[in-house]
Amino acid sequence: MASHSSGTTEYQHFVPQFLLRNFSKPYEPPKNEPGRQSKKRRGKGVKIYRGERVVSHVDLTADELAIETTPVKQVLGMNNMYEDLAQATAKERHHIEEMFGRLESAASPVFRKITKACEQGDTELWLTRDERNIVRKFLFLLKYRGSQFRRRFYHDTPEQYDSDDKMQLRQYMRDRGFQRPIDVWFDNLKAIAECKMDVEGKWMADILERMYPEDAMWFRHHTQQSYMALCSPSEADAEFLLGENSYTVWEGISSFRVDMKAGEEIGSSWVDFHDFAPVSPKVMIVLRSFLLPLPEKDADPKFRKLKDQWWADAVDRPFGAGRRSELADLPIAKARNNYTELIDGQLRPLEPQALRSKHDKFLFKFFRINRDHVNKINSFLLDNAHSSIVFVSPAIFTRTLEWYMADTSQTWKNVVGPEDERNAKVILLTKLAALMKSLGSEINPVWDEPPSAKSLMFNFTGQEPTGVLRSEYQKLLDGMMKNLG
Repeated sequence: MASHSSGTTEYQHFVPQFLLRNFSKPYEPPKNEPGRQSKKRRGKGVKIYRGERVVSHVDLTADELAIETTPVKQVLGMNNMYEDLAQATAKERHHIEEMFGRLESAASPVFRKITKACEQGDTELWLTRDERNIVRKFLFLLKYRGSQFRRRFYHDTPEQYDSDDKMQLRQYMRDRGFQRPIDVWFDNLKAIAECKMDVEGKWMADILERMYPEDAMWFRHHTQQSYMALCSPSEADAEFLLGENSYTVWEGISSFRVDMKAGEEIGSSWVDFHDFAPVSPKVMIVLRSFLLPLPEKDADPKFRKLKDQWWADAVDRPFGAGRRSELADLPIAKARNNYTELIDGQLRPLEPQALRSKHDKFLFKFFRINRDHVNKINSFLLDNAHSSIVFVSPAIFTRTLEWYMADTSQTWKNVVGPEDERNAKVILLTKLAALMKSLGSEINPVWDEPPSAKSLMFNFTGQEPTGVLRSEYQKLLDGMMKNLG
């Protein structure tokens, strides 16, 4: 692992504070302790002051789980996350945080525009092309700078990097003169942050030259091969959760085999259908793959034929016929725009010769989704949380936890993989069951604990595949973009 530099300890967030604050409230001392101005977190020795922004939080790493009140500034992050990305100087070590600060300044007004519209009860809102692109790029950066990818690159030497694209990365490091994998990650983050997503799409070729190509293709895939939709619970007593890995979670199909001697999972095939991005307890951004139904485009017989072939290549061939998304019935649709109109079920340009512009506008509807869909999305987030869960209402969280722990669909809570991962999953599920009981629940928890297997296939995985496995799938889907318009 990369060695730590000395210096002042600084807590840095995986989830930006402007998003965390959407799940927070001002701290008020307990009513049975009048006049008390602050309190210490249980076992943490940290004071919380009246009016400070706090969240309801479960620390999943604790021996005994409990709902705690935690300051926003001390949750969903780690100390000195970027300390080792550059060489010695404090200026270099903090460069990436300054860069993300500028991006957050550009992105936060757009996210605030979305949450404000929802709070006001609006059914839809307009975003410009630039605003939409800011959101799409920012969501990818939240995914790419998360803890999973820090672990992927957090090495001092090329030989320590062990993801399935190790040969490609080592060659790239030799060609570009990088000494450490973590320096490649830093350079990739910088390239994505500085990328100008022009209307003509020149950036999609430029980014392949500017950064590690395997991950550049993934950036293109994440921003171009799905559409963005806004979801909100239809019931007042339903809310979305937030975990430390929420922005890396996706729903789809994956298969892997287990190397019994090495105790490692080796991916063989994957396809993603939905990505998730919690914005507030009442707003979830969902990215839906263009592989799934798109009525206004599917109405064209020629396009439908092409899409059937893409589905066969991406889904039927590697996984078998009859597979489907767990959220296939999620009632969302692609945003409308100000340069096309819907005629006889198909989109037609208002001005056939008009060029796309950065001033184009997109009309995003707030899709009201029922409790079952909210529970499913929350279960994907719960299933991939390893250190923290944040929420607003303890009562709603308890009901969500009950739904997750009692579900028997085998979509979640699968105890699989190498022995250390299986053991960790069982320990966490056992602690969650104890937490549920301590909150007054009488629900009986269930989870699937199959015998160790050499190969398995799942409807979902929260672990992003890397390198070879991912790039082959992305190459397959690149042709879609030429036909989607």
